[in-house]
Amino acid sequence: MTPEGKVVKDIKLAMKELGYAVRKCVWVGHSGAPDLFIMSTPQAAGEFCNHLWVEVKAPGKKPTAHQLREHDAMRKAGCRVIVADNVLDVIREVICDQPRTREWAVLAHWAAVLDKRRKA
Repeated sequence: MTPEGKVVKDIKLAMKELGYAVRKCVWVGHSGAPDLFIMSTPQAAGEFCNHLWVEVKAPGKKPTAHQLREHDAMRKAGCRVIVADNVLDVIREVICDQPRTREWAVLAHWAAVLDKRRKA
């Protein structure tokens, strides 16, 4: 599995734990758009429905200029777009306005998982 693939896998698992749905997107005839679409439900997010696009990068990698232009166009159209090279960035983004115990427990779990991987 590629480094980026590992990040995608972690994001999917963590979002499932939080009750969010994740879709891997393929853009036909269009490049530069984000990789994942994350959808919340009222059960997962309460009154805060967090839907966002995620550009997934391998740890330490940055988006290309073309990707940044596409993200900017999507933001101008009202979309929420983030770039993440680890699962913690995505968890923080979806729970940013919702400091609830369960979500912070999931964040702590994934922080521990990533810490173990770094040490291995």
